[in-house]
This record gives sequence, structure tokens and C-alpha cells, in this order.
Amino acid sequence: MAVGTASVTTTATSIIHDASAYFDSVALDNVKKKLRFNTLCTPKRLPKQSGLVHQMFRYIPFSGSSTGITTSGTQGAVGTALVITTETVQATIAQYFDFVNLSDLYVDTIIDSDSAQSIAAEMGYRAGLCVDILIRTEFDSGSATTSTALVGAALGANDFRKMASLLRGADVDGLVGDNFLSLSHPYVQYDLVSDGTAGGFIDISKYTNRATLESFEEFGMIQGVRLGTSTNVGVSGAAATTKYWTYVVGKNAVATVNLGDGTIGGG
Repeated sequence: MAVGTASVTTTATSIIHDASAYFDSVALDNVKKKLRFNTLCTPKRLPKQSGLVHQMFRYIPFSGSSTGITTSGTQGAVGTALVITTETVQATIAQYFDFVNLSDLYVDTIIDSDSAQSIAAEMGYRAGLCVDILIRTEFDSGSATTSTALVGAALGANDFRKMASLLRGADVDGLVGDNFLSLSHPYVQYDLVSDGTAGGFIDISKYTNRATLESFEEFGMIQGVRLGTSTNVGVSGAAATTKYWTYVVGKNAVATVNLGDGTIGGG
């Protein structure tokens, strides 16, 4: 019995109603930056109906000069009273917002039934990115007086030892106990973990004392500097000469101010 070649195939031009593709109604994951800068900050709160400005203050330490602190008193004399000095730091609340306007026809016809939830998640990431950039910009604005050059040609363990020594030399306390927190880009972390010189980076398999901070992806510690990861760091230059900034932060470097019951990074 002879069998003829099929006359109807998926490429037949006469069949015009044939479905050419199946459209999946569930969105795939997408890539997003690692947002970590909020973990480097001191949280503050501005109660509602309290104006736009959150004012903080600190006491200025008494002079430690040898002419005052080591001068003995005179018997029977009262002496000179110390003068208390303070300074203020202010943060002004600002509003940032975006929106997406969905038509009812779009909602009723789009193939993914949870489209609104997916868009809300993307808007939430955009809000988090806004906060992260604002905080990073605040750190970057002080770079003229706080930045330091690399010890070598690429980021290495000695750079974190240098930065820790500079902070401790300026009497800066640790952000988590006695430890400083650091953020750096994975691209420069490659140089760090590949540092095979004496005193280089400790192999990650030998490091077990990781921080348990929320939203802080720690991969090691060098001289009291806990090493974290962010892909939203500041950069300078372009193309092959792009430089990725690395941050090492101590106590009370930058504050984040929440309005009312809001939570930066969580609401």
C-alpha cells in the first residue's frame, strides 16, 4: 500500500488560522541591581505633622589640649568652668514619586492575569533604586575629603587594611560592633579575591563569621571590615577605564530619615 507525502503541514499557506506560537502568561524573572546602601546608614524618624526638617545634634568634645586638661588647679581658687558646645545636622524631607496609568481595557485583555501585581513589583524596585541612589549620592558628595587611592594597581586586601586604619586613626567607631561595613562591585571583588600575595584575601571557604544584617550580602572580612556587595556603586571614567568606587563606613556616617511610620527599604 503506497503512502503519499502529507499535503497539510504547519507551513501550508492555505491554513491561515493555525496558531504559530503559544504565549506564556507568566513573566520571566529579570535582573535587578543589588541595593545595599541603606544598611550602611543610621535610621532616624520624623513624626508626621512635624515639618519638613529633621534636626539632629551632637556635643563637641571638650578640648584635650595640654594647656587645659593637664594644668593643675590652685588651692582655694574656683578655677574656670568649661564651656559646652554643640552642633546641629539637618535633613530635609523631599517627595519622590512615579506612576503607571493602566486602562481598564488593558487590564481586561492583557494575557497575564497578574499584570498589575507584576507592574507594582517593578515600581517597588524603582522606588528602592531611587532610595539607594539618593543614599549613595550622599556618600559620594563627601568623597573629596574622605577618598583614598588604592595601594596597588587593583583592589586588594591591603586597601581595606589602609581604610580601616584611616578610620580608626580618626577615632571613628565601627558600624556593627567594632566592625566597619563595606560595599564594592563584583568586578573589583574579582581583583580582591584573586589577590594571591602574602596577606591577601582569606579564602571564602575559611571564612565563617559572617554578619547577619538584613540585606547585606557578606563574603568576607579583612581587619574588621565586613565585605558586602552592591552593583549600584558610584563609577567614574568609561569603557575599559571605568573605575568602580568602594565604600568603607563607620558609625553614624549618614542617616536615613523615615517620615511617620514609613520604612526605607521595606515600604
